[in-house]
Parts: sequence; structure tokens; C-alpha cells
Amino acid sequence: MTTIKKAVGRGVNNADPNDVLLIQKLVNRHRGAPLQKIGETGKLDHETVAAIEDFQRRVVKMKAPDGRVDPGGKTLSFLADAPPGAAPAPSALAHWLSVFASPAGDAIPKTVGPPPANTTGKTFTQATASSVTLSYGEHAVNLNAKAETLLKSILASVGMNGATVTSTLRTYHDQARITMTQTYKASPEKVKTWYGQAVLDACKKFKEKDDIQGFADWWKKHDTDHGKVSSKHLTNRALDVVPNGDRAKFAKKVKELIAVSGSGVQRIIPKGTMGEPVDHVEFTFPVTDKTS
Repeated sequence: MTTIKKAVGRGVNNADPNDVLLIQKLVNRHRGAPLQKIGETGKLDHETVAAIEDFQRRVVKMKAPDGRVDPGGKTLSFLADAPPGAAPAPSALAHWLSVFASPAGDAIPKTVGPPPANTTGKTFTQATASSVTLSYGEHAVNLNAKAETLLKSILASVGMNGATVTSTLRTYHDQARITMTQTYKASPEKVKTWYGQAVLDACKKFKEKDDIQGFADWWKKHDTDHGKVSSKHLTNRALDVVPNGDRAKFAKKVKELIAVSGSGVQRIIPKGTMGEPVDHVEFTFPVTDKTS
């Protein structure tokens, strides 16, 4: 029976190197072409976490992959028991047939345009991305070139000419400030919905003292103790965006790309899903060049 001593993956700070190596080997058994195998180093890195999330999407069929393998958990069971090469990433042709074919299995309509350029496993790009303009909110750290290109490509692919990025990388002080002065002020219930009762209680406590830094220090320790980061903004993998156009169309395109291995898109929480006023999008790589 395949097992590990401790959890391996996102938010784990003390993963056992032997456990990490085992997970890396198991993940590589399932990474058929065109996916590249990851390094079997015993070191928990971004590449390993991204590969775990990819496996969870393709094989475990998790709607919201967490990039984490727990002892006795579902992901470990699939890694150990599923046959090597199970559920490989679909080919470009297979993907677009599945997207555009009718329930009756009709051929792709002649009016359908060419598929996006990310069907070879590269980050999604669109030829007209350079025509898209991005603006930034007051506290938003500018996206790096790779993230800008991906976001502009998504917008261009649905005919939009721009968007406003309201938030990207956050420090714990940023997270505490936004939660205390904006989210809590608008609706304490949102704080509970997004981050849990413990964070809401702490927010109330430190708000009475007007102590943002105290709240930030508490929150960082809370996440460390629980081995999980409360917000992907803290990991430099998320951005909040307000597209200039049909928000539903933008969200639909992002969801399509989530299913395409290597597109660079990992998750979206569309506007209004949890009461938020923006589209929250998560990429599989750092979205800014700044570190927290």
C-alpha cells in the first residue's frame, strides 16, 4: 500500500523529502505526452504543486484542485492505483471536437474559427492580445509580462479591448487592511463566507483596536498553523479583474481554458458567486515579479 508520512503540496511548509520524491515519481507516471515530466528532486517546488493540481483536474476530476496530497486522501489513492498514463491530456483535435461537436456527434461547423494557440501545452496566447489595454487599481501590483499576455489574450479572444485589474499580489498586511476596511465594512458575513469564522472573529477583535498589523500577524500565524493559505492573492497566483464587456462571456472563456492542460489558467470565481464585485482569476504561475 502506497503511503506518505505527511501532506505534500500547496501550503505545506515541512513536507518530508522522501514523501515529496514519492509523489513526484507517482505524478510522472501519469504525465503522458504532451506533458513534460517534473523533476524528481525531493524538493517541494511550484512545478510539483502545479503538477499535482493538473493531476487532480485530469484524473481525480476535482472541480477545485488544491495542489495537495494528504496521507490516506483521494488524490494519493488515484496516484497509487490508477494505471500509468491514465486520463492523458486530450490532443488539440480531440479537445476542439469535444467543444464544438453536437450531442449527435456532428462534424465541427464550418463557421467555427481556429483553436487558440495553446493546444500544444503552452500558455494560452491570442494574436490580437497586444491591442488590449489594462489599467490598475490603486493598490494593485502590476502583472508581469507572462500574466499580462495571458489576461490580454483571454480578453482579446472574446472581443474585449481592455480591463481593470483591481488586485494581484497581497502581503498579509494588505489582506488584513482590505478585509478590515472594505470587506468587513461592506458585510461581516462575507468575511465568514470567504475566510471562515475564526478570521471573522479576529477581524472584529482587531478592528475594535484599529490594529491592522496585529490582525495581519494573527492571520499569518493562523495560516501557518493550519498549513493552508487563506487567499491565493497571498501566493502571488491570483488577480481580481473587471473586464470591459460581457462578464459572463469572459468567465465562460476562462472556464474553457481551465480544462485545457498547460493553458496557464487554474480557477475562476465569477462576479457574484460569493458576493464579490470582481472576477477572481487564478493562474498556475506567479502573476507579478514582486515577492511578498
